[in-house]
Amino acid sequence: MKYIFFKKYIISCDIKTLWIFYNCFLPRPNLYFRINKLVLFWEKIGWGLLLILYYLQILKFFSQNLEDTSFLIKRLGLGSEEKKSFIYLKKVSQKYIIIKKSKDKEMVTKNLEFYKKYSSKECKFISLPKNKKIDDNTLSVEFLLEQNFATKIRKGYFNWEELENLYIEFVKALRDLYGSEKTLIHGDLTPDNVYFFNKKFYIIDYNESHIYDIRFDEYLFLTRMLIDYYGSLKESILYKYFNEKDVLKFEKHAIKIKDERFI
Repeated sequence: MKYIFFKKYIISCDIKTLWIFYNCFLPRPNLYFRINKLVLFWEKIGWGLLLILYYLQILKFFSQNLEDTSFLIKRLGLGSEEKKSFIYLKKVSQKYIIIKKSKDKEMVTKNLEFYKKYSSKECKFISLPKNKKIDDNTLSVEFLLEQNFATKIRKGYFNWEELENLYIEFVKALRDLYGSEKTLIHGDLTPDNVYFFNKKFYIIDYNESHIYDIRFDEYLFLTRMLIDYYGSLKESILYKYFNEKDVLKFEKHAIKIKDERFI
């Protein structure tokens, strides 16, 4: 089986996998919201060019054979060498699944702890894809064949009024899910880790979950949502929901989490 190397990804050179990568994995840039509609236009052109390269067999000149052909897509994760994880997209029994492997056993522990705590809770607007332990360093996760919320924002699917209403709805559902002001939170709740389709939010990747103020998740989600839409942080909107003291507190906490990831 032939594979293409692209930045931190290794992709199987077949048309279905290329489509999944292009739609579900390929990162989109943060642009000023008035340009986002143009991104949506160029998306179609980009996929068209990729199809041409595939059917003319030009991609084969950039591909190579690998000994391990058990995966469709492989992604190298972030973090220190001791905490670095690898993510694989595989197809098992006609279903796509994500396999997460890490030298750090805490990755599996944290993901399962968060999943077990909240997956059984009845929440109308939030759901958690199935997580299953394979071994101490490996986790199997249900794959959502959808674009994440960040990608949809960057591609201009929503205007700001729609996004702000979705944010308010999401916060209400999140507080209902958590149940108290200080509890086990996600810790990395950005639009990249959230999917929105069929009028429901789906939350993935619980590697950074820990006990803290639930408003940190709300703060992090809003700041990244603003950057995904406007291309920069709009403080006038941020301070509608958080006071200056909380912003400073949550900024410091976000830096702490980032630093610990690379220790």
